[in-house]
Amino acid sequence: MHSSSEATRRACEAWRKQRFAGYIDVSTPALLQCWLTFLVAAGVSACRLVIRMVDPSEAEVQRMVDHFSATMGSVPAIDASEAGYMRPSAYLQISSKDIPYGATAAPAAVNMAGFCALMLTACVRSALIQKNAEVEVTV
Repeated sequence: MHSSSEATRRACEAWRKQRFAGYIDVSTPALLQCWLTFLVAAGVSACRLVIRMVDPSEAEVQRMVDHFSATMGSVPAIDASEAGYMRPSAYLQISSKDIPYGATAAPAAVNMAGFCALMLTACVRSALIQKNAEVEVTV
């Protein structure tokens, strides 16, 4: 298991690469693991997460379910999504409310603006910690 600061650093790297699109890209197993590790370290409940997938195959859905279940200990909410500009084939959203099994998260409950503000703060903090560590090593 990664330390929470390492999980934060990795999530910040992933977020910086996709921040302009406004999505948490989980289209690869590495990205999904990165975000789930970070969210577990941050104490986010699995019942607040939804994976949206654009035209997924059964195998892709099963891969997401298996990976999510192994990390979070529960089956994820998975919703279909339409293709869109800069939208990854699979992305994660965080709901402000628990998502009942089999239900779809309300659009207002998964507005990611607040999460983006928190990620900006986390990235600034992570960069300052890293910079401080570099200064201590050179002194």
